[in-house]
Amino acid sequence: MKIKIKIKMQQSAATIICLRRKKGIASPKNIMADIKQMLEMVRNNHPSVPKLMSRAPPKETIWEVLMGQSEVQNWLRSSSSEQAIMRYPGEYKFPGGVQDEGESLEATAIREFEEEFLIPVPKNTKLRLFNIKQTKVVRGKSFLMYNFVLISDENPWLDTLDVNEINSKLQMKKEKCLELVNSKEFWSLSPEEKSNISPEVNQITWLDTGYAAWLSLTTRAEPIKYVNEYQKKEFERLGVTRRDPMFQTMATLLELLQFQDSQSIIEHCEYFEKTQNENEKEEIEIRKLKKLSKL
Repeated sequence: MKIKIKIKMQQSAATIICLRRKKGIASPKNIMADIKQMLEMVRNNHPSVPKLMSRAPPKETIWEVLMGQSEVQNWLRSSSSEQAIMRYPGEYKFPGGVQDEGESLEATAIREFEEEFLIPVPKNTKLRLFNIKQTKVVRGKSFLMYNFVLISDENPWLDTLDVNEINSKLQMKKEKCLELVNSKEFWSLSPEEKSNISPEVNQITWLDTGYAAWLSLTTRAEPIKYVNEYQKKEFERLGVTRRDPMFQTMATLLELLQFQDSQSIIEHCEYFEKTQNENEKEEIEIRKLKKLSKL
């Protein structure tokens, strides 16, 4: 599958949402109504949204999503005299990043997944475009985000991932970086060398999708509501006083919770891709007609 849609003057990015359905778990009663109500309130920026954050996290839902907790300090952009902060510091988010020139969106998603999670993606992996979101402006940047789902039912290798082993590798990468920082050798490295060694993810974990959505919602909490002790300590160390908004991530997680099984997600993705391709064809025809009208 190749997504060819291009938006003028718009930077595109792509993520991978690793999803698996819990075995022997049924959706809690009334959760669908609660999800739809919450999604509608968030979309309309309803004044009652802050009250939602005071509630307890949602009951266990049927889906789990593999997410990575971002590092707080951006070592690649830091200097020996100034500490830079990551976008979405200390938040659990989907692996992803900005599309490079000449790169397909699928290739972007896979490259970022491998770089952030240190997990090689098998060649026969099946990715499906789930939705496209315009992110809010954070630290002066906004992206057109293409969110791909990677479902364990279609990609059995997901169920064999050793999260503890991956987190050990992430910790080793961080320790190596800090060792070079403490010796001051890090600051003399080339940008490419810094990029290869700078940690982006503190840890990965399978999160209940409803709980992950609730964590994203609490980015608006006042006073600040920390994700965990790691985020709290790093914010205090670096003087960070607020969390970056994670509303598009939350909206996507809530949308996913409306599906009861893998097949319904697959059907949604197939329809969504078909619709996007039809829209692209219409845009091409409109541009042709505009050119002809100028002749």
